[in-house]
Amino acid sequence: MIISKHFVRIVLAIALSWFGSAHAADQITNLVVEQEIGPNQPSLIEMDVEVSKQRELHIAMIRLEDWQNVKRIQKRIKQSGPVKLRLPVADLKPGSYRVDAYLAPRRGGWTERLDQPVSANLTVVSDAQLAKNKQAKSQQKPQFAKEDKVLQVKFPKTVGDEPVDLAVKFQITQNRTLKVKLLSSENWEEFGALDFPVERNGDLNVPLENLAAQFPPGKYAWVVQILDENEEVVAKLGKHFTLGK
Repeated sequence: MIISKHFVRIVLAIALSWFGSAHAADQITNLVVEQEIGPNQPSLIEMDVEVSKQRELHIAMIRLEDWQNVKRIQKRIKQSGPVKLRLPVADLKPGSYRVDAYLAPRRGGWTERLDQPVSANLTVVSDAQLAKNKQAKSQQKPQFAKEDKVLQVKFPKTVGDEPVDLAVKFQITQNRTLKVKLLSSENWEEFGALDFPVERNGDLNVPLENLAAQFPPGKYAWVVQILDENEEVVAKLGKHFTLGK
């Protein structure tokens, strides 16, 4: 069972923030959308934003078949923190779509954007298919193992600005949280972390872009931890890599 089929793919410029002087940049640090919706179902969108002053948040849904913008909304953001909203839609054609989000100065738009958009894919299906899929999912029994364990962490030994995936394979004994941390392997400074609730054994795939633009060259390590309900670490595994320009 592949977790990314049950949880929304998160596509990141990078969903980790660099502490210190680089931390001041206004940015969207992650974007989560419902993976599957009906033709008239408002899509639930969640994200975390970091802003130094009031900004304009722009969100658009794009149909990938013909790259047509089917819905746009704009929201004033006054402070850093989580943002949760629904994107109103109507009479969507079944198929593949993408949600883009970006920040701009007050009253600013695309040409004044502060960074490249953060994106997440989703699928629109008929109401009948959506009901069928939900019923099938509700009948699935959690697939647990006898031991909590991070089985594998796959990542290139050397990376730059090219898009790359962090792939994690794991097994769990009950509902857990998978925490992914980025550390310096030279002094073990933590640069950021992401939490993923997991309900069954499987795989997690995190697409990453522009690492070399976000962090200085050096030696790093991904540390993947499995946390229990008390946020205690019950299993972990690391993967070292070198970041260049």
